[in-house]
Amino acid sequence: MAQGLDAFDAASLAVRLHGLAGDGYRAENGGPIGLSASATIPGLSRALNCLLAGN
Repeated sequence: MAQGLDAFDAASLAVRLHGLAGDGYRAENGGPIGLSASATIPGLSRALNCLLAGN
């Protein structure tokens, strides 16, 4: 919402980014075991950068 999105779009983007971060972690580490909150933050950054780049 701080980026100018309405509440629904902000929540939708957050859900999408969280899923992409989990998918990225699974691909890099061979599975979901060990994913922590602190490991999610870099994944969110990578996922958002990929979306902004059109990937």
